[in-house]
This record gives sequence, C-alpha cells and structure tokens, in this order.
Amino acid sequence: MSLLLSVIQYSVLNPFFVRVLAILIYLQPVAPWSNTYADTAHAITDVTEESSPLFAGPMGRERTIALLVSLAWFESHFNPEASGDNGMSHGLYQQQRFGELRDPHEATVVALRELRISFRICRGHPASEGLGWYAAGGDGCENERGRRLSRHRYDKAVEISFALIGAQ
Repeated sequence: MSLLLSVIQYSVLNPFFVRVLAILIYLQPVAPWSNTYADTAHAITDVTEESSPLFAGPMGRERTIALLVSLAWFESHFNPEASGDNGMSHGLYQQQRFGELRDPHEATVVALRELRISFRICRGHPASEGLGWYAAGGDGCENERGRRLSRHRYDKAVEISFALIGAQ
C-alpha cells in the first residue's frame, strides 16, 4: 500500500495521525529513515490513545503526544534504528534498559512508561524538569545535566503542543 493511501485511510481513524506525521516531517524533513515516519506517527498516536495521558486536563493527550514527539526528535531525530551512548542506548527514544526496541510501537509504550516513572521521581521539581530522571539515564532527578536536558525537551514539547492544538 502506498504511503499516501495509508495516510488517508489511517487519518480517518485517528485525526492526530496526520498532524503528528506533518510535525515529524517539519522537524526532520530529510533523512534516510524518513520512510519510517508513518510508523512512528502511528505508534505515538495509537499508544497515547490506548493509555491515559501523562498530563491532566482537556489537552492532556495533545501534551503527551507533543512530549513523545519532542523526545524522539531530540534522542534520535526519529530514527528507529539509532544507537547512542557507545551502543548502550537504542531506538527512537534512546532507551537503555529494555534491549534494542527497534519497533516504534513497542519503543513508544516503553517510553511512555519510563516518562511516568521520571515524572513521579521528579515530582518535587518544576514540570519542565520532569524528564530529569529519564534524560540522566535513570541517574535520579538531582542530576543537573538531566534537568537541563529535560527543560530543553520540555520547551520543544510546548512548541509542538501549539502546533497540534492550533491545527484543530
């Protein structure tokens, strides 16, 4: 099935899919792995539909989608085959503790679970530092580097949220 036909069919079922796909293309327009963007957009929109959002309120799902997109962009530029940290981190979200996680859906499920843990561990910090534990590789929320990386990813997620919300 062609990508265009897949996009048309899936967008009827999941209205966020086209918006997420467009954001992926906007953030990383040219890449050898751009043929995987539809799978990544499917994974992000499906997982956030299947799970409760990270954030409370009427825009909780949109904010959760935005955070996953931001994290995948910062960590791998949406490359599901990415490897970093001397081969210790893998996939879209550069996860370390769960094998290679090359499948976007599986990686997104694990990333969302890890984000919940990070926000819980960092609950005494501002929301923008909620990724501190995740960004520091599980090294706790007191890691300044992790909190700085968290703020950077969170700020990008805020921009992406506006793009998602504004497209409604």
